[in-house]
Amino acid sequence: MGSKADRPYGTFPRGGPMETETPASPPARRRWFDPAPGSRAMWMRRGAFLATLVLLAAALFAPPTPPPASADQTAAPPPTPAELYAAISPAVVEIHATDSATNETRTGAGVLVDASGAILTALHVVQDARLTVRFADGTEVPAAIASTLPAQDVAVIVPSLLPSGIRPAVMGNPGSLRIGDPALAIGSPYGLTGSLSVGSLREGAAARDIARRADPVRRCDQSRQLRRTAARRSRRGRRHRPRRTQTRRQQDRCWYRFRGHDR
Repeated sequence: MGSKADRPYGTFPRGGPMETETPASPPARRRWFDPAPGSRAMWMRRGAFLATLVLLAAALFAPPTPPPASADQTAAPPPTPAELYAAISPAVVEIHATDSATNETRTGAGVLVDASGAILTALHVVQDARLTVRFADGTEVPAAIASTLPAQDVAVIVPSLLPSGIRPAVMGNPGSLRIGDPALAIGSPYGLTGSLSVGSLREGAAARDIARRADPVRRCDQSRQLRRTAARRSRRGRRHRPRRTQTRRQQDRCWYRFRGHDR
């Protein structure tokens, strides 16, 4: 018990023990994500929460976006076999070959590859035979062999006379051919004139090689002298054997380049 001087004025001790005052605890620290009530940070958090709710509602109830149109829907459809036949058939010719030894006649087909009248066909059809070519308009004229490629069974023949208004076929890009691509065959098998067969490309390498060699074949056979000589020999009933003229020597050089030889 303290002295009188230690007691405040007017305070007297009582019988019980004196109560000690408990010091007040310091205020609790706020965490960084718990803003004070009424502060600016709290209102910003509430605004961000409301904005998030609005965006979610817009995403849930917005109408579905249509898928973008693909390129295939806008591209033109490929031509039908009937359309291709109408475009190519004027360049297809019918070939009648009469064997020189047995006098038997076989039928084949060829295609005009340029405006000079060069016709690309199969060698086994025209070899050792007298040839007659029938064009799409019905004109029939004699023809003769100009160049051959035995390794690929390919030959180029030239008619003695060209009808007016011929439409040669346009050679495509052989590098784009793939095995399995659609293929159309126009010809006269078994006497069926102007028939059409639809299938797929199987021997891609051979097709590319024939198309690659077709241009040298045309360059070797674009000669008026060659056509005049073919007509003269056809009237005599003999195979085409042009004389050793300057034009023939030029063709020989072209032929050797075509076969891959150096001369």
